[in-house]
Amino acid sequence: MSDPCPQLPSYRSALSFVESPNFGNGVGVMGSWLGRTAIISVGFLCFGQNPISAIKNGTIAATAIELFVLGHALANQSKK
Repeated sequence: MSDPCPQLPSYRSALSFVESPNFGNGVGVMGSWLGRTAIISVGFLCFGQNPISAIKNGTIAATAIELFVLGHALANQSKK
């Protein structure tokens, strides 16, 4: 039976990194962060921000989200 609430790829990357902090798992987390930065930045661009502000704000937002995801993975790992 499949998981009724599958994990998002960014969470799986964060969990892999927390369980085994190595270069390969770090690349997964960085890829997740860069992809999230791009998505959020495009959203800011679509709502009228200039490109520099959109990238800056997208990076800030993506970093905050990535830290939350890593913290969540770390909290779940420490429960085991």
